[in-house]
Amino acid sequence: MRYEFLRLEHVNLSCETILEDIQLTIYQGELLGIVGQNQSEKTALAKLLCGLCQPDSGTVYLDGEAVRMRDTDALAKHHIMYMYYHNRLIESMDLYENIGLPVFMQKYGLIRTQKKLRRRIRDICTKWDVGLDLESPVAALNKADTHLALLARALVSGARMVILDCITAGYTESQYRRLSDLIRGMTDAGIAVVYVQQGIDSILHKARRTAVLKAGRIVRVLFQDEFSDIAVIRLLAGNAVPKEPEPVIETGEELYRLEEVEIAEALFGLRPLQGGSLSVKQENKKFAGAADALRNGIVLIPEAPYHTALFPTMKLYESVNFFTPLLMGRKYGKMQKEVQDYISENCFRDMDGVDGGMLPAALSHLQAFLLALRKCRILKPQIYVIVHPTLGIDMWTHSIVYREIHSLLEEGACVLLISPDADELGSLVQ
Repeated sequence: MRYEFLRLEHVNLSCETILEDIQLTIYQGELLGIVGQNQSEKTALAKLLCGLCQPDSGTVYLDGEAVRMRDTDALAKHHIMYMYYHNRLIESMDLYENIGLPVFMQKYGLIRTQKKLRRRIRDICTKWDVGLDLESPVAALNKADTHLALLARALVSGARMVILDCITAGYTESQYRRLSDLIRGMTDAGIAVVYVQQGIDSILHKARRTAVLKAGRIVRVLFQDEFSDIAVIRLLAGNAVPKEPEPVIETGEELYRLEEVEIAEALFGLRPLQGGSLSVKQENKKFAGAADALRNGIVLIPEAPYHTALFPTMKLYESVNFFTPLLMGRKYGKMQKEVQDYISENCFRDMDGVDGGMLPAALSHLQAFLLALRKCRILKPQIYVIVHPTLGIDMWTHSIVYREIHSLLEEGACVLLISPDADELGSLVQ
């Protein structure tokens, strides 16, 4: 049975920002996402949850009892931590003192180093694999390490809920992975984590529920099995997210009226045309399947390459090279060494810790996309059909995806990019 930690009922807030009729429950040990565009009042909601803002009306319940969290003392009293991007540490103190600061202030009323507390900080950082060098000067820490130190402070202080307000801008992939692992450990230990974000990323995909916020109102709370990039985009655009029937491509129907994935599948021969025609090099074609499309120089990079373009039970090298001998036929015998050299030199470049002997399950979304794309380049196709290239990929690594796609254009290939995100299309067109 899930234990309710905090609940808002018909809460309204009006000052510089406005929240209207907010109804939201946060459960112990839950990862709850909050996503919204600029001026959707995400930060106002985050501050309301921790007591930094007071509602004009409505009720806040904590542990099932109505409460009035009047000021920042509520953060310590109720063991709630709020973190935003520009949170800083005190440079005149060492890292131990920064992490243990709330405990010092509550327990002793003054700042002084205690051997017992320092040992406790070391033990907690080791247990939770925080990954910080506790002897590092505070001034030398980057933004991600500063955030890890603040999360360590929350763990040392016995936090029951942590609110992360858009903290991940500028993170590298490895820094992002460390944060994601720490969040998972916190929720497993019963700590509620509220993850506020403007863009859609892989941590939101892991959230049990995600509240979509627009103009100060929660338009819908999506459970994990309902959550997708497209669902969020439609809600923010003001469109419903219905359960849609299986689409059929009718004679003469315009492509822009079809669902994006079905367009790609039709072009690649995975979905038969009921009418109309498809021309390649001014010749009408009717593909019997994917093999026909590949032989005609068309490749498909699907929206989830981790699942569809790589074989989960095959090692990466075998998965990348699987179709090449079949499609190249006799040519493969003469070009086998060239193909193998290409795979070794190009497919796994810029992927730290990835090699051909691993299984696809070890890859991140970004690595899976890059490997699926580079796998297709072995065949030197003329047309790339790429569906939702940044789906599940952290927004600060989108430039890597765009750079890879631009390299196809520089080689003279044609790229058909299918995406519901106008910003994504604009970034690639520029």
